[in-house]
Amino acid sequence: MLFAHDTVVGLHCATDLVNTLHQYHSGQQIVLSVMGQGRTATKSVPITLKDTVVDFGGGVKHTEDLGIQVATQVNFTFPVPVTINVANIGGPSAGLAMTLGVIDELTGGKLTGGKTVAATGTIDAQGNVGDVGGVPQKTIAVENAGATIFMVPPQELAAAKSKQAKGLQIYAVSTLDQALAVLAAHGGVVPPEPSTATPAGG
Repeated sequence: MLFAHDTVVGLHCATDLVNTLHQYHSGQQIVLSVMGQGRTATKSVPITLKDTVVDFGGGVKHTEDLGIQVATQVNFTFPVPVTINVANIGGPSAGLAMTLGVIDELTGGKLTGGKTVAATGTIDAQGNVGDVGGVPQKTIAVENAGATIFMVPPQELAAAKSKQAKGLQIYAVSTLDQALAVLAAHGGVVPPEPSTATPAGG
């Protein structure tokens, strides 16, 4: 677990850290404390932020402030086998798109209403969509791929619109529910939420 001392915030996942760092800028010093799993002792480290442009290839570049790329490691147990090919994906920015793809596969393939839909953004276990980089370049890429709908984190809406071409509709979504609402508004068949009611006689 990470703790950002200036804001006294416990950071439970990579998205929390990225969102917390948004309020800082290059040259500022922050203090991070790291608590290992199952341990009570923490180690605090002062870090001076520095903008570093990382070239991921394919025209995609991202500015790293901390100098490391963080990821959330969580093990989930699913009722059905789930396999996703991530060989050509670097980083967590395809989280929202992968989640929508899994839902689409599990519910008959009608989630997009037959439209070509693109999405970018990290996603956590609660369905919150987090910030990503390289959105202007991604906007051009999804336009070239023929997408008519592009969903991005709210922080990246302006960046996406700066490269918006005619025929592409761009939406800011901060949660999975908002993304599903966008698809439903465009003719997509969105599955109902699973029932949590106890069956009669159960």
